[in-house]
Amino acid sequence: QLMEPDIKIAGRWLWDVSLQEIEDYLLKNPWVAKVSVKREGFPISIVADVSEKRPVAVAEIEGSSWFVSDSGELIQE
Repeated sequence: QLMEPDIKIAGRWLWDVSLQEIEDYLLKNPWVAKVSVKREGFPISIVADVSEKRPVAVAEIEGSSWFVSDSGELIQE
């Protein structure tokens, strides 16, 4: 699922980019279960390791369809 970016990285030095800011942004996506963001290598890179929630069922609740994740969480379609 694509989201509108609300953090600006383009044109910034990567040392000035907050890893927590990137992590918080990625966790706004309802399909993201866990995120680990780190700086790596030279020249510096930012690496994000993202674990996604897995849909295992679809539930119909009051006329709306919801995915049920493998942890039992409802995620709107």
